[in-house]
Amino acid sequence: MSGAPANVYYGAVAAAKTRGPSFFVNSRLIWGALALLSLAHAAASTSSAWCGWYGSTYNFPKGNNNGALGDANDSAILYVSDGSAYPGCALTGSANLFNRTAHNGQNCGVVDLNGNIWEITPGLTSDGANFYVLRTSAKMANMTASNSAATDLWGSGGIAALYDSLGATYGAALATNTVKYFGATGQVISAATNGNDWKWCSLGLPLSVGVGGTNQFGNDGLWDYRPNELCPLSGGYWSTGSDAGVWACYLGGVRSTSDSNAGFRSALYL
Repeated sequence: MSGAPANVYYGAVAAAKTRGPSFFVNSRLIWGALALLSLAHAAASTSSAWCGWYGSTYNFPKGNNNGALGDANDSAILYVSDGSAYPGCALTGSANLFNRTAHNGQNCGVVDLNGNIWEITPGLTSDGANFYVLRTSAKMANMTASNSAATDLWGSGGIAALYDSLGATYGAALATNTVKYFGATGQVISAATNGNDWKWCSLGLPLSVGVGGTNQFGNDGLWDYRPNELCPLSGGYWSTGSDAGVWACYLGGVRSTSDSNAGFRSALYL
């Protein structure tokens, strides 16, 4: 990696651009789209022929989340250690059953959305009082990492220029400082095609009645916080267990946090 991006969450913005100026750190909005696509694949699949992770009980993408280079819900999964000081952390894409770790259950899919490392995924933030979601007019490739300019992902300047307010609470995000679990007997994700409910759905986040935990959503965790300069993390890490998954979202991280179990991936719109 060229340059010297800061070893904190906001450093991922500059680090992603070491691949080129049009790249950006993967957003929670892209992550939410992948989660919704995985849900569609689960609903459409009847066998593992075209969806490797298909199962009657654990019908969702698998990953490295059990602390032993495997998956808490699939004992056949085995990853290769990355050789770091953290033996549970694996090389990206190293699962022996690659398609079972892809969002679509196929070798052409996006892998390792369930565990391995928490991924820095901006797109939702907070000033400590309210939640804010990026507008559709905001261009991720133009986003910057400080907390004062109109192009910044954090701070009052960026919030005013780039985000829409969702208020002090929204959906299942009530700033309770607890962990909740995706899934319920009723509706979990909004079906709205516009407005704030659509924006919340686009983030891959549940309605207020959409938590409690079900296998359909992997019993994935929603860590319900509302800190100033919120920087969402997605997916879980190598020891999150069944709380990890394509829906998992941690709302306790902030712009200046640094942690050995978090990282990022570069994204690009074609």
